[in-house]
Amino acid sequence: MHNKFFVFDGRDTDVTNDWVWTGSWNVSGDESGWLNNVVEINDYALAQAYTKEFEEMWGSNTDSPNSSAAKFGPAKSDNTPHFFTIGGREVQLYFSPSDQTNSKIKNTLSTADSSLFFALLSFTRSDLASEIVARKNNGAVARGIIDNVNDSGSQYLFLKSNIEAFDHNIGGTLHHKYGVVDASYPSSNPFVITGSHNWSNAAENDNDENTLIIKDIFIANQFMQEFKRRYNDLGGTGTFVVPTYVSVKDENLAPTNIQLYQNFPNPFNPVTTITFTMPTEKFVSLSLFNSLGQNVKTLFEGEAQPGKTVIDFKADGLPSGVYYYQITAGDFHSTKKMILMK
Repeated sequence: MHNKFFVFDGRDTDVTNDWVWTGSWNVSGDESGWLNNVVEINDYALAQAYTKEFEEMWGSNTDSPNSSAAKFGPAKSDNTPHFFTIGGREVQLYFSPSDQTNSKIKNTLSTADSSLFFALLSFTRSDLASEIVARKNNGAVARGIIDNVNDSGSQYLFLKSNIEAFDHNIGGTLHHKYGVVDASYPSSNPFVITGSHNWSNAAENDNDENTLIIKDIFIANQFMQEFKRRYNDLGGTGTFVVPTYVSVKDENLAPTNIQLYQNFPNPFNPVTTITFTMPTEKFVSLSLFNSLGQNVKTLFEGEAQPGKTVIDFKADGLPSGVYYYQITAGDFHSTKKMILMK
């Protein structure tokens, strides 16, 4: 029993107050310092599906359990709906081991064409690891974090040799079980995969698990920012594209001007973050110069997408001093000063 879910008011007559609470977090004081995620969804149909799954394990649809009828693990059947529309979002729901959840995760990963990020307690499925590497080889940015890198069959070393993969060897346990697909581009079908399901054989074949696959740019953006924090904590210094939206109604709203922001922190040692925004897709060059005007590093060069581009810069090998970073986008130029203080 590896599920982590609640259903609130799923059996009353008021269809407006039904909630599902799920994610990676066990209701345990032991996990107070762990890294987890939870989603809360107000939807009648989804609550009914979770209620049906609960009653299969409870053995009845009454307040009294029936142990002779209760089913768990491989004894359960695939008897719940899987596709929902909630607040205009496409949501998929799968329970393990009855619903062949691994194939649904793999299908979602296979849609990645710009980026793919994941944070997992355990990752032992070679087919999912191979799919991630295939997406990376097809041009997507692939990054991941795994906590239990020494699990039997762990894919950590394979992934580390092919993508940016980190061992979460700091702080509390990374207990997440999520993947984020194409979080920066609404036109690329952004997805979040989350729930109780580690990407493992045990989750696929034995454990009682639940998995949500949510298609939504805002939720994907939130999970990407959570991932970025873990990635930075482990020393990752890459580029992330954050779509700039104000509200659901304004989801096609992009900045109206090119803007280069002051790096933060400043002064810094050794990592700082540089951000710029673009109103439309445009070729951009972002370069770093020393106080003599010499170009010491290219920080970004390529097609920048509409919205916000966030670059983590690590000043390895550079001496303390004043530096300048300059953006060039067509006829637009902007320069700002930064101070490296070792």
